[in-house]
This record gives sequence, C-alpha cells and structure tokens, in this order.
Amino acid sequence: MVQVKKEAIRQRILDAAAILFEEKGFIGCTVGDIAKRAGISASSVYVYYASKLEICFEVFTPLVAARFEEMISISAGIKDHRHRLTFILTRYWRDWPVERGNYIRSLLQAQIVYNREEGYDTSMYFMTRDRLGDLLFGCLPDDRKPLFDKNALAHLVIMAFDGFAMNGHLPPDQLCSEELIEGVCNMMLGPKPPLRRRPG
Repeated sequence: MVQVKKEAIRQRILDAAAILFEEKGFIGCTVGDIAKRAGISASSVYVYYASKLEICFEVFTPLVAARFEEMISISAGIKDHRHRLTFILTRYWRDWPVERGNYIRSLLQAQIVYNREEGYDTSMYFMTRDRLGDLLFGCLPDDRKPLFDKNALAHLVIMAFDGFAMNGHLPPDQLCSEELIEGVCNMMLGPKPPLRRRPG
C-alpha cells in the first residue's frame, strides 16, 4: 500500500534533525534518534527521506541560502571595494563557522562521511559558488577582474571556509585573524594605498 506523505510529518523530521544536529552533530545522531525526537518510527522517516544525508541537506540548504541573502543585502550598501570585501570574508570565514556553537560543522561532517550510493546532492555547492563568485567579483575593480576566474576564486574561498568551519572551536582571532583577511584583500585588490598626509 502506498503511504501518503504529509507535510506536517516531513516538517517534524526536519525540525527534529535540526535540533539534533545542533546538539550532537551529524555523526553523533542516528535516523532512529531523529525519528524518536519527531515522534514517529524510524521506518516512517524513510518514507520521506532516503538517508540522513538527504535530511541534512534539506535542513541546511535554506539556512545557507538565507545567510547569503543577508550578506548580499548588507554588502550592497558598502560602496568601498576593500570595505565590502573585508565584510564578505569576515562574515563568511570568521562569523558563520562559529554561529550557534559551530552548527555548520554538522554539514561538513555529512559531506565527509557520505557514501556515494547515498546520492550526494551538489546543488548547494553550486548555489554557494555562484552567489559567492558574484559577491567576490563585485568587489574587484575592472582592472583586476581579468586576473581571476570567478568560479575558481569562489571555489578557493569555499575550500578555506570548510577548514575554518571544521576548526570553529578555536578562538576567533586564531581561527581567522584580521591580518589573514587583510592579506587576502591585498592579493585580490592590490596593496592598500598609503594614507595621504595632510599638508601642513
């Protein structure tokens, strides 16, 4: 007999998983734990999702999308290229990895331990790459844009983010220092111009 899927049950699964991923991490909880928290049987979870990995991506995709919408909105109001790039890198590399007790680490754990047969969904990666690429390229003056490939630059910044997220337990100044962000800004934008002295 075909089971009718109910949106309320699907949402209970996602809500339960979100709480458990925050409390225990992806590795620390099971489909059985998620089912128990949602008040359903483990077999019922598989009516809605093929794996814990699929649940994880459904939990985190809207979260990541919302974070990018917020960053796009705020950065649009920052006119200076260097200030805007500093904001983007600080938000992405320093702030996001430590939010909610390093919550994003659960997503990284899922990506590390997934089984190829579980059907790894690449849509979040490409969404991240495309939005981040647009943000980063929007910070570059026209004469610097030919020096970079937008997708390659975004990929590099994403790979660095993964490292920061996996080490989100470190103090912020050790995780991603202001000097590191300033150095990357210098690589992308060229050296910071010296302050002009007032005639005097």
